[in-house]
Amino acid sequence: MLNALRPSSDIKMLLETENKLGQVDTEWRIGLAMFNEKHYSEAIEHFSAVLNLSSGHLLAQQYKALASRIWQTMCRSMVNALDFPEP
Repeated sequence: MLNALRPSSDIKMLLETENKLGQVDTEWRIGLAMFNEKHYSEAIEHFSAVLNLSSGHLLAQQYKALASRIWQTMCRSMVNALDFPEP
């Protein structure tokens, strides 16, 4: 038979424990926020950090790929806008 009784000090200690996000979750949330704010190069950095910590993170893989495509398209557009014919 299992004894489920615990001293109240153990219960109090468990209740006062701070619940913090891990590094993967923190990087993911920052990356997602950067993506939503259209800061794609910063988002890519955070998604890469997620993948360094957890290579199987499917959403980080997908969002990193999407952010990379958008970023490359934006860079090409800026270069094309600056590319004017010589006199």
